[in-house]
Amino acid sequence: MPDPTTTMPPDAAHALALITQGLDLLAATDLTRCPDTDLITVAKTTEQTLSRLTYHGDRQWMELSVRGIPRKHGHTSMHAFAGNELHASDITRRMRQVRNTQTPPTITGEPVTPECPTLAAAFAAGHVGPSHITVVLDFVKALPVALPHDVKVAAEQTITELATQYPVDQVKDLAAELMARLDPDGSLIDKPDRHRRRGLWLGKQGIDGMSKLTGTIDPVLRAHLETLFAAWGQPGVNNPDDESSPAGDARATEVIAPAATAAA
Repeated sequence: MPDPTTTMPPDAAHALALITQGLDLLAATDLTRCPDTDLITVAKTTEQTLSRLTYHGDRQWMELSVRGIPRKHGHTSMHAFAGNELHASDITRRMRQVRNTQTPPTITGEPVTPECPTLAAAFAAGHVGPSHITVVLDFVKALPVALPHDVKVAAEQTITELATQYPVDQVKDLAAELMARLDPDGSLIDKPDRHRRRGLWLGKQGIDGMSKLTGTIDPVLRAHLETLFAAWGQPGVNNPDDESSPAGDARATEVIAPAATAAA
């Protein structure tokens, strides 16, 4: 419940009070008394509301960032502020979401079209959630630079519409199919397209000292890695716990694993 002694605008205070009251009522609801159809409605409405709340949370993040509030509170970035002050989770994904579905206000206060306007509208209405948004953004990012602008706009509209209708895994398949139709022979994808997407990300060390490495690599590096894996990365090869395990020089390219060892 908002503190009535603050100078918060009445409409904002009232909105927060209603949200809190609604959640309290929902928590007190005896779901066992709901018929099946009504329970489905409650669950669907809750999911839609969660997405709408997240959209408006992202809008607040944009406002916080524009005002420079994180630095005023001693934080080096919005990312740090969101973790320490807002106790938010999955911050990296949220920041990407904000960049593509929210826009900072202009000096004159006029609205600005977000990077993905159709996705932003569907998100604001609660028709798509975080997982669907990630699929759509991955698809949009992968669009070849050579595609005409109007084609890119239409593609974003199409994949967003599909995201409002189908499960995440199915949308991924549909995105791949749509990409294949936009560039059937792969002629539009060139080096700049691949270069802007490639990269490696090194995660924080775990308590065991291990670190997670993720990334996106181009076809050339993939070919080199496949050769190295075939030469000395197969099961049973270079096993430090087995003195009889076949071993080879890292610079070697011939397959060193006998069939029996690799199959073991």
